[in-house]
Amino acid sequence: MEARTIAGRYALYGEIASGGMATVYYGRLLGAGGFARTVAVKQLHAQLAKNPEFVAMLLDEARLAARIRHPNVVPTLDVVATASELFLVLEYVHGESFARLHKATREAGAKIDPRVTRAVLVGALHGLHAAHEALNEDGAPLGLVHRDVSPQNILVGVDGTARILDFGVAKADGRLQATRQGQVKGKLAYMAPEQLGAGTIDRRTDVYAAGVVLWEALAGRRLFRAESEAAIVHLVMENAIRPPSEHTPGLDPELDAIVLRATAKDPDARFPTARDMAMALERIDVSGALAPASEVGAWCELRGGDALRRRADEIRELESATSARSSEEAREAVSAIGSLRPAELAAAETAGAAPPAGGAASAGPAPSRDSAKDARPRPILWPIATAALVVIAAGVAALAFTRSAPFAAPLAPVAGAPGSGGEASGAPAALGAAACPEGMARVSAGKLAMGSAPGGTKGPRQPVPTVEVSAFCIDRTEVTTAAYKLCSDKGDCRRAPHTNAGRGISPNEAASVDPLCNARAPEERGAHPINCVSWAMADAYCKAQRKRLPTEAEWELAAAGAAGAAFPWGDEAPSAKRLNACGNECTAWAAKAKISMRAAYAADDGWANTAPVGTFTGDRSAEGVSDLAGNVREWVADWFGPYPEDGSVDPAGPPSGAARVVRGGAWTSADPSAVSRSHRDAVAPDERRFDIGFRCAQ
Repeated sequence: MEARTIAGRYALYGEIASGGMATVYYGRLLGAGGFARTVAVKQLHAQLAKNPEFVAMLLDEARLAARIRHPNVVPTLDVVATASELFLVLEYVHGESFARLHKATREAGAKIDPRVTRAVLVGALHGLHAAHEALNEDGAPLGLVHRDVSPQNILVGVDGTARILDFGVAKADGRLQATRQGQVKGKLAYMAPEQLGAGTIDRRTDVYAAGVVLWEALAGRRLFRAESEAAIVHLVMENAIRPPSEHTPGLDPELDAIVLRATAKDPDARFPTARDMAMALERIDVSGALAPASEVGAWCELRGGDALRRRADEIRELESATSARSSEEAREAVSAIGSLRPAELAAAETAGAAPPAGGAASAGPAPSRDSAKDARPRPILWPIATAALVVIAAGVAALAFTRSAPFAAPLAPVAGAPGSGGEASGAPAALGAAACPEGMARVSAGKLAMGSAPGGTKGPRQPVPTVEVSAFCIDRTEVTTAAYKLCSDKGDCRRAPHTNAGRGISPNEAASVDPLCNARAPEERGAHPINCVSWAMADAYCKAQRKRLPTEAEWELAAAGAAGAAFPWGDEAPSAKRLNACGNECTAWAAKAKISMRAAYAADDGWANTAPVGTFTGDRSAEGVSDLAGNVREWVADWFGPYPEDGSVDPAGPPSGAARVVRGGAWTSADPSAVSRSHRDAVAPDERRFDIGFRCAQ
């Protein structure tokens, strides 16, 4: 695959897309020491690159996007300018625009599942909110308004994440290029009335546009269709918008209400912020939970079809074209470590000049493999070697935590590096608990008789396979209400619901258990575990923290320990002094609530419902992991199904299913077997229950 190079570090390949202002290409960032990364490179059209107005627009886009750091916004990584060309370097996202996916769905004679539509819009709205809240370098609000929210500017990735892109016509303080009086920017069919009528433009203008996008996705057709731009403007200003359910019977009435509020002609009647609209979409219960990222990603791949597959093939080809050179440069960087002594490296670093005499790189850049084909000088490797020594000394922990390299497998020292001649080898076993992030405990690799516990239960917990689990880190406590609220306040997580959604919860019971959702009282119950969240919400929270939900096998190993005890603390029977299960206080509450509950022990543990995490020091494993037996049951990563085969390594459950696994006991547990480390339940992933929370692993 032929490539051109810009700025000596970016290789440009084939075209991804082209618009009226710029063309986007595949690119590869080629760094020293074999570093390479696939990117998207946006080039201003040649005829516009000499126009100061368009140059200013592209630079404004880069500057504004750089101030927004959010998973639902496509990041801008770099700006490259030559004498006659201007480029923006963006993160490459493998996906397709919402506009193309919607079109492909219509052409297939179908409509988008409302759950998928809601998930896409919720992501886009959270990204918009982050843009609206962006600050400049001095910490002052930018007052940013996108002004071009449309299906074309919502990118849906195969990872199931929707991202906002293209801030080229955004309104913000400090722009290089200002909108002239009477100039209209954006797509007419998605413009709010105030954009067309010279009114005040603020974040609610973007809320209106998002409402139009939502209407069209739900109705399966364009909202404002006319033969001329003047006719479209008339329709927008008339604002005679009917509910999308008139075109898609059976839609949840709450969706109609959200659309009509978002597209109100009066900005004061709309949602005040994009986040408020997102939370309204998240709260809908009748039409089901939001589609999880896996479902959105599968829909993207299905409707992206041949175009996405072709793009994936092109990416593989261009990455292959640079991989050989990258690998060779990486090997050279590592081998340089062996021929440079640390003292020499330190002296050279202090001097800030050439590498030390006698070192492998002292002769200067190595000659090209083929000077006729590659005139680019070889990278100077001595600074890379210095960095590599630092990585080896301080980064062993990161290597040790890869799933393919459990702690039991020590790292081999690099020839010539400290440790290769009888010094400390840097084996992972020496890392201890410090290898895990703060608030997490390390669970060593081990074998586990999964589902077995002395005096434990039978039935769905049998037969008992022995599995091997690699070392991992796990949160010492369940995720708290305060921690979850912080995540949702930042826009990285969905807002925690205030109601339950579960099979078998009658309306009368709901009146009693809905007040138990801890998100209702974050100040009072901030230290209590978050509850009333679905599996997808738990999964999203952990991912936002750069963690994940533990597998079922990991959870049980954390609860059982190497000795394989019945309970996290050992084999001693549960008691009110040891854990938060159902005692006299629990049955007294249940009697008042007119709910039938039995006690696990004839004593009062002090907490009728959830307790602050870590309160019960007796419910703690040898590694210091709390509340595995009581407080709330916990979502884990696996689909519910038969246990893995005997001898499995790092089992992760079935590939799909109708229910997810919930592990452990809760304050409602009334039987010792229900708080044993082998207890498991099957719960539909969209259920939200007062006695289910979660913790994360890494």
